Amino acid sequence: MLEEEIIEEGIVNSVKNGMAEIFLTGSGYCESCTAKIVCRNVDSGKKSLTVDNNFGGKVGDKVRISVKGKRILQATFLLYGFPVFIILFGILAGMQIFNDELVASLMGLGAAGLFFFFVYFFYKNKKKQDIIRTEKI
Repeated sequence: MLEEEIIEEGIVNSVKNGMAEIFLTGSGYCESCTAKIVCRNVDSGKKSLTVDNNFGGKVGDKVRISVKGKRILQATFLLYGFPVFIILFGILAGMQIFNDELVASLMGLGAAGLFFFFVYFFYKNKKKQDIIRTEKI
């Protein structure tokens, strides 16, 4: 999984404000892909992805998009695994300090909320080309 690289091809549909919307050409890997949450269905039923246009794409260009398995695993742990540990730690700490289940639960959820707040602001300005690589074909 770490060395795996998911590669898709698509066609640039629109370019606006430094962002390119790419319609992905259908492949058999979409149904079993673990990264399909990145794509979204549009009205036409095609899969679409919006990325930074750092590759200089124009409408109609054919492009290749790749994401390393290591990055998907890191994002999964960051968004799902680590918050579970934070919630559990917050609940256990809250039970030790306050000895009240409601307060302990709120403390765990509050800690997870703070975690997501910090993650959002840390990754907000992070370069997206470190995660998704896009190139013209």
